[in-house]
Amino acid sequence: MSDFGGHPAVWVIIPVRNRWDLTKTCLGSLVGQTYSAYSVVVIDDGSTDGTAEHLAQEFPEVAVLSGDGELWWTGATALGVGWVLEQCSQDDFVLTLNNDTTVDPDYIEVLLGVAAARHRRALIGSVAVDNRDCDTIVDGGPHINWVTAKGGSHHSGESLQTVRGDGIAHTEPDLLPGRGTLIPVRCIREIGSFDAKRLPHYGADYEFSARARRAGYGLVMSYEAPVYSEVEATGVTTKHGRLSWREFVKMFASRRSPACLLYRWRFAILSAPRHLAPIFLVMDTARVLLGGLRDQLRHQRLGKSGGD
Repeated sequence: MSDFGGHPAVWVIIPVRNRWDLTKTCLGSLVGQTYSAYSVVVIDDGSTDGTAEHLAQEFPEVAVLSGDGELWWTGATALGVGWVLEQCSQDDFVLTLNNDTTVDPDYIEVLLGVAAARHRRALIGSVAVDNRDCDTIVDGGPHINWVTAKGGSHHSGESLQTVRGDGIAHTEPDLLPGRGTLIPVRCIREIGSFDAKRLPHYGADYEFSARARRAGYGLVMSYEAPVYSEVEATGVTTKHGRLSWREFVKMFASRRSPACLLYRWRFAILSAPRHLAPIFLVMDTARVLLGGLRDQLRHQRLGKSGGD
């Protein structure tokens, strides 16, 4: 049982595999939070860069769970959630966080304030901001059309300072990412954990939030509690440059890719409104294939070599 003098505990779950420099910076930003009733749980999924040794030496207060390198994001997060459920109280919170982010000193306190205003019946996400200027919004809350499969993010590319200056403190998105989302423990006990079996890497965070929404929980993206994100730390994609044609084809089958069709189909079946799931699946598949081809050909025209 958690014991923080009557205050709800926040259990910060961070899955990692290598990238120690990012993990160190992320953990460093959590030190000295204005809200002190929190614990950090790192799931080290088979790192080979000395992450385990560094954690023991530099952050001995952090709980460390170990994987064999095959957990991926969802399995690692679910392992952390399972461990926390054995330690926590019913009124506690889980906070999922990626190691390629940093946060402000009042980050956890602000998230809890938003949760309290929603009577703990909401998942509270964190607006993602480009860490290079600490102002450009890269994810202000996902929105999606379940018929056309067209999606986007509120206020993407805009200045966070300007948006907040206009009086916008939050959005109410259709889904929430796992990159800085506060979840009531009672929600997890009610709807279950992240689906590591069917969505081992991409899509599991969105699917979890869609499931929570169907169970009556609100989804809120707070603009008062940003996470500063390493925008280039991403999976296999054509967005940042041309791939070889072999890599391009493999992208649609790779677990490392957000364009993996198998997992997008599973996400559609699990998350879309049941009567719209078939059309969403077809439209999303078309968008992914045609959009990937468009990006690939555009980069080819621009003369960017992908190493064929």
